[in-house]
Amino acid sequence: MSAFPLAQLAFLANKWLVEQFPALQVWVHTEKLTVKLMEGLLVMQTPWEMVASLVVMAIVPALGEELVFRGIGQQKLIEITGRPALGIALTALIFSITHFEIQRFLAILLLGVVRGLLFYWTKNLWIPIAAHFLNNGAQVIIAWLNQEKISELKEGAGDDLPLAVILTSAAVFATSGFFLWKERNE
Repeated sequence: MSAFPLAQLAFLANKWLVEQFPALQVWVHTEKLTVKLMEGLLVMQTPWEMVASLVVMAIVPALGEELVFRGIGQQKLIEITGRPALGIALTALIFSITHFEIQRFLAILLLGVVRGLLFYWTKNLWIPIAAHFLNNGAQVIIAWLNQEKISELKEGAGDDLPLAVILTSAAVFATSGFFLWKERNE
């Protein structure tokens, strides 16, 4: 969860970067079509609809994507390249590309690297699965609690994220990563 504000910052940087290249606007238009589908899944009028959204948007992706990308892909790429950092980076890149979200590319890439490192350091696939579930699940819960603001949430409103939150997030993220790395190398 500590990587989420950093991912939000990456999203804002990515959004600005995409705006600088008019040729990328075709992808943005295509992405807007998929946002409509996501908004449909985030409109939840009953607790049962919220549970269904959690299953579809948090549990299934966490299990499926982590199994495919970290459990199979990352291990194979590390084996093929012989370089863990390269295998993790390539897996995160493929993970981000397959989401087909040009405006969130860097944020998804960052989260892919984080989950890849979690799996590499812990050797436990349940850790990135839990991280993925917490990330997606938190977004579903936030949407559930803010139904009147669904369109604002999907627009990536977050440019008002306080610097203190970003810096605290970065510190917790770096500290956690250091201790995981240290424990793995002892």
